[in-house]
Amino acid sequence: MGLLVPSLARAQASGGNENISAAVANPERYLDENGVCPTCTATDVTDSPRPQNLDPEGVNFTDCEQNLRMDFSLVLSGFAAADSASVQAWAGTVDCTQDANRVSNAGVEHPCWQVAGSYGPVVAMAGQSITLSVYARDVLRYESPGASALNMQAYDPTFRSSPQGESACHVQPTDAAVPISLYFIAVDSTANAVGTSYEYSLSTDLVAPAPPCNVDAQGGSNLLDVQWTAPDSDPDRLGYAVWTSPAGEAGCTFPTRGFSVGSSTGASACSQPGISEISQALLAGVVDDATATDFTATSVPGGERMATVVTSMDGSGNYGPPSPAQCAPITGSATPPSDTVTAKCGCSEAGATAPASGALAVGAVALMFARRRRRVTQWIRAS
Repeated sequence: MGLLVPSLARAQASGGNENISAAVANPERYLDENGVCPTCTATDVTDSPRPQNLDPEGVNFTDCEQNLRMDFSLVLSGFAAADSASVQAWAGTVDCTQDANRVSNAGVEHPCWQVAGSYGPVVAMAGQSITLSVYARDVLRYESPGASALNMQAYDPTFRSSPQGESACHVQPTDAAVPISLYFIAVDSTANAVGTSYEYSLSTDLVAPAPPCNVDAQGGSNLLDVQWTAPDSDPDRLGYAVWTSPAGEAGCTFPTRGFSVGSSTGASACSQPGISEISQALLAGVVDDATATDFTATSVPGGERMATVVTSMDGSGNYGPPSPAQCAPITGSATPPSDTVTAKCGCSEAGATAPASGALAVGAVALMFARRRRRVTQWIRAS
């Protein structure tokens, strides 16, 4: 998947004085499903649990799996008691302020779906601040496009994607992002939109590109060299992630779970997008160049037979399906000196990315040095 599209927030007028606007830059905050932030202090839930390197304007697979909660801070004004109006949150790929796109007549399908319970009735002439929460899985209530140009789904006011669990995240048929708008709409007692609504646009990005082809891993003296053939060009591919795990003396398997999308009949592993869920403790390093074809780790502890896989990664934080595992023995010292091997390419180190502390297998930390088509990683065993 590519980078998520920037957010777009704007007003939609439907007649009347009722007005819904943003109190702050929305969403005001991102929280886990239970309304807490595991990386924040016990009394501070205003920070986001999302990694800082992700574009916050959208929903990726991990967001869906964790059922990320997005809090929207809104200001209501111009509502009178005679309006009998409430505020509803809807999502769709078309203008959900149009009543025909929300209200079902005689079972006719429509392209908008409700993503939060109604708030109201509202009486706010001068201004009232409220917070409405929208959960990631509820945003994903759409089906794979069929014969219609729209993602249609029959209206069901009791529908909640959340109880479906992770299966609610398996709705994207390709690795192309799906643009969706959220609409916060004032509706009267007959479910017709009134006044001015608030719109917020995002993308859902739940699938990463296919892995590279023909991956080969060769071990050496405290060295692991990984090469591959670049797959077909995909604008959503940001680069590659290389993963390693001790393989033992026999067999060659790699611990991962995930899924692929599209038909698998006759398809090669390097042609199917999808998702991998791999422990970050097995991340050997990343290559932030979609045209790269190799990766080398140095100062790797000897005496291990290592299984290696490569995944594509996108700008939304998703990792695609792994390549078939390749195993290679690492020779040399079990405790190689960490200061004897560096990459000497005479180039800038800009663009090199190291995993977080503890991200390498066997409790190691990666230090990366970049050149255009190769990443050389120094592997240092943690003390």
